Amino acid sequence: MIIIHIFTGCVNQPTNNCPDEYKPIFKREGFSMTEAGIVDMIDSLQLIIKDVIVQHDLNDWYIDNPWLTGSLGNIHAPIWFLGENPSLSKVEEQSNANPESLDENLQWNISKGDQLLRTAITEAGLKYSTDPFDNDEWNCYITNVIKEPDYAGKRNVIKDATFLKKEAEIWLPVLQQQIEIGQPQVLVTMGGAADKLLKYMIKLGLNHPAEIINIYHYTSVFNWPDNVNNRPQGDPRRIQEYKEVIASIADITLHY
Repeated sequence: MIIIHIFTGCVNQPTNNCPDEYKPIFKREGFSMTEAGIVDMIDSLQLIIKDVIVQHDLNDWYIDNPWLTGSLGNIHAPIWFLGENPSLSKVEEQSNANPESLDENLQWNISKGDQLLRTAITEAGLKYSTDPFDNDEWNCYITNVIKEPDYAGKRNVIKDATFLKKEAEIWLPVLQQQIEIGQPQVLVTMGGAADKLLKYMIKLGLNHPAEIINIYHYTSVFNWPDNVNNRPQGDPRRIQEYKEVIASIADITLHY
């Protein structure tokens, strides 16, 4: 049995029958991701991120890794996947392995877990391109609640409730801007930490869409055994189960 935890919040869902001007941009007649206005909105996100970096005296990762935008895909898609934050060790690994081709598509594109997430998204129809590993034809959006990269081991040592609440307060304005631009109908939090961070943000005043769905993190399939069902890391049955979880989320798009 596949269990998905759903949190229902404020309802503000455009329907397929509503006038074109009230639909999310991605559903409007003649929508194109190359429109100048869309580019301007996306650029505004980077300005807000850089403002947060300066205000809170954070390490400016854009200096060495300008490709690390903390998001990927179609911001106007109805379904968003939210991770916790970028892994600094994976960022360094990608930068060292691909010094001549540093672009945003390096995100979520290195570990076995990344590969599973991309493959599951593609097979579920949330990416129209048949190649899970290219950066084309996304019908979903992936982003991190916290944009600043960090070493997972170091972060896990200090990741208590006080730390997460502070992080939520710092990064709330960025996610709020993303939501205002994209108007998603569903936010899918991947893992417990991302879910806690998002709910802290909601308590702080984040205006959010109708549904929040929490699923387990894709890396858990390869990093830890399933002791309940006696299945090791990378077990094919666990891989298939994760794909089924993503497919069940993709079915939600039929309602929009």
